[in-house]
Amino acid sequence: MDSIDHLEHQASQTSMLLPMLLADTDGDQKISKEEFRMTCKLIFHDITDEELLELFDELDTDKSGDVNLSELTFLFKLARGKGEGLQSGLKTLSNLHKVFDTIDRDNSGSIEMAEFITAMRLFSCKLADADLEKIFENSDSDNSGFMCYSEFVNVVSRSSECRQIVLRVMSSEDMLNSTRLSIERASSTLDPLAHKILLYWFPPTMQDCLLLWFGKDGDTDDYITAEFGAAVVDARDGKMNHWLNSELETLALLILLDQFSRNVFRHSPETFSCDEMALAVVTRSLFYEYHKKVSKLASVFFCLVLTHSENIHHQELCVQLWEDISHELSADDPCHKFDPIFTKHLHVIKRFGRFPHRNEVLGRTTTHVEEEFLNDPSYRFDLPMKSDGTGFTRSSSFVERKEGKKL
Repeated sequence: MDSIDHLEHQASQTSMLLPMLLADTDGDQKISKEEFRMTCKLIFHDITDEELLELFDELDTDKSGDVNLSELTFLFKLARGKGEGLQSGLKTLSNLHKVFDTIDRDNSGSIEMAEFITAMRLFSCKLADADLEKIFENSDSDNSGFMCYSEFVNVVSRSSECRQIVLRVMSSEDMLNSTRLSIERASSTLDPLAHKILLYWFPPTMQDCLLLWFGKDGDTDDYITAEFGAAVVDARDGKMNHWLNSELETLALLILLDQFSRNVFRHSPETFSCDEMALAVVTRSLFYEYHKKVSKLASVFFCLVLTHSENIHHQELCVQLWEDISHELSADDPCHKFDPIFTKHLHVIKRFGRFPHRNEVLGRTTTHVEEEFLNDPSYRFDLPMKSDGTGFTRSSSFVERKEGKKL
């Protein structure tokens, strides 16, 4: 398809594209900053010059001073990806730098291959690692071994799968920001410790959240033990029940009982010593519908208490509860990442009546059938979520802690 046909194809799909193309008065298939400003002013009367110039700079990824064909069509790919118009595409584009910064975990200003693949995996990219490696290598136009921002934009523009991942990241970041905002708005009424727990458990980026929640890292265990270990014991002993009259403080209490307990008591029978109290708290909270008064992301942690139970009725309740919550989510909402987590836990309890991966730490005898089952890493809920093609691998610190070695 030649460039003219390509332009017509894009125009037929996005009505807002035609005025942009008409702004190219000299026919060089580039739009200057002034042409961009004047055309957008005609389309969107409430956009300021400052906002337009900022958006133009974001769109001009190669910093040539003009918007070329590929940069322009990328804008409309993003707009269509969100099912909205040009202004949504412009907003999405302005957030693209935030996604780049999220993936660039060492803040070097460029993305390493490992960072790129890890981010794609965390947000459920279906491409194989080999395909992601090829995409990365093809994007590395200067053969530096790193992906700069303009190369990142090209990848998102050319790969529909990567583009969907980026849109998913943006959606998850919006959801996380909403959760953090609700915590901050309630900060004056929250117990200071509850506030500290919630802000720690919902860090600023979704990638940090997923690594914190599923990474099972020895350093994280040490930090949580030092900062919150005493509170976990107090919560288990019923000394924090004054938090039960607030949905956010109840959420913090559930995090202590159901999440932090697993960090503090890792690889010991005490790992599950808080589960009975957690189930009592979540039963009360469901009666008062606290799970409906917090964000969808936060409501996940009410369900997780139930999915950790070896009682089939709790498992069935968990799946039903999550179905009631998740039916309100869009098809590409990142919270759907929890769908298979809850259904797999139910499947295991239906089959064995217990979680076989707990047998060793609880001193239970593992049957031959259970032993074979434990060879399937997708059901090893005790392993950290890492990117190795299957989604699970043991980090050295995690293994050393299990073997009782000093880290």
